[in-house]
Amino acid sequence: MDQAPEELWAPPVETQVRDLLLFYEDEFAMVVDDLRAISGPVIAEGVGLLPAHVAAGLAESHRACWLIATPEFRRRQYPRRGLAELLGRCPDPQLAYEKWMARDDEIAKHLEAHAAALALPRLRIDEDGTEAETVAALTRLFRLAG
Repeated sequence: MDQAPEELWAPPVETQVRDLLLFYEDEFAMVVDDLRAISGPVIAEGVGLLPAHVAAGLAESHRACWLIATPEFRRRQYPRRGLAELLGRCPDPQLAYEKWMARDDEIAKHLEAHAAALALPRLRIDEDGTEAETVAALTRLFRLAG
């Protein structure tokens, strides 16, 4: 994962997806160590929290939820992250952006399918939902409401 941006999005999307998932597989033990070092409740966020690995450590399935952004949502939000400088280092910034989005679309499909196969909760994040609706759904899922 120490590749420069111009190298990161150069391979075919399928190769990027495979490499990223392998990276998350390799790094998961370190993530677990970090989470175990925290006392009390933890909200962990990140695409690298692969469903099968997380499920293996859950006492109850409602203790985790995968927020899966729709492709439209990602395409609206990513440009707000100030990507111009990062993508500007690529020979073809538009192609790099399109490959990045395609890679993340495939990763999202992977996470959603694997969480579904394990009957783990998923929540789709799209342009129609509000933050308040997301919080309410998670409050119910995590059984935080009185």
